[in-house]
This record gives sequence, structure tokens and C-alpha cells, in this order.
Amino acid sequence: PKQEADQVKQDIENRVKSKFDELVLLRFRATNKRPYSFSWVDEPHSEKEYGAALVRISIAYESRF
Repeated sequence: PKQEADQVKQDIENRVKSKFDELVLLRFRATNKRPYSFSWVDEPHSEKEYGAALVRISIAYESRF
């Protein structure tokens, strides 16, 4: 449920963030009823965050290899 989202996000970050170079949580709304509609919570923000992560990953990759 929506009420648990902030706590779940924090739990995920606490458990896995240190194990990866990047962690991007993509926020969306979805239903459990066919046709399982889906929409981004803040699409422009998600695009920017994902794009920035790709740039950082590319730079890290170039510096390592």
C-alpha cells in the first residue's frame, strides 16, 4: 500500500545500496486488475534520474576498463 512506500524505499536503500554502484528506484502506480494499467509517479524526474545513473555508470566503466 501507498502508506508503506516510504518505509519500503528506506529498507531497500539500507539493505542493497552499498552492494551496487547505482540504485535507481522507479516510482510508478499500477493496478492489480486487467489490463494492469501503469503510470509513472513523476515521469520527467524518473527519466532524469535514470539518465544520470547511466552517465555515472558509463564514466565508472570507462575509468575501470
